[in-house]
Amino acid sequence: MYWQNATVPFVNTTAEEMQPDGDFAPNVINTVVFLLNTAMQVSVFAVNYGGWPHMESLKQNKKLVYGLGLAYAAVWLAVTDAFPPLNDGLEVGFHPLISLNNGSRGFCC
Repeated sequence: MYWQNATVPFVNTTAEEMQPDGDFAPNVINTVVFLLNTAMQVSVFAVNYGGWPHMESLKQNKKLVYGLGLAYAAVWLAVTDAFPPLNDGLEVGFHPLISLNNGSRGFCC
C-alpha cells in the first residue's frame, strides 16, 4: 500500500488509461505493482518449494535455481532500467523519483 500511495502524485487520475474501460498505458502505479508482485511471486515460489525428502533439494535442482535467479535478475533489470528493451517488452513505465526507485530496488533485492 505504501508504494501505491507513493506513486499517486505522479499519475494523472483523469487520464483515459486510468478509466476502468480505457486502453492500457504504462504508468508508475501499474509498474510498481507489477514489479513488486513479480518479486513476491518468485520469492513465494522459492520459499514454498518442497525439496528434500519429497523432491530433490533446491541445491540439486539447478534448473529451478537458474530460473529463480533469472526471474530475480529480470525484476532487478526492470527496476533499475538498466536494459530499456526489457522495460519496453514488459510495458513498464518510467520511475520518476530517484528515491522511489532506490526504495523499490531495496525492496526487490
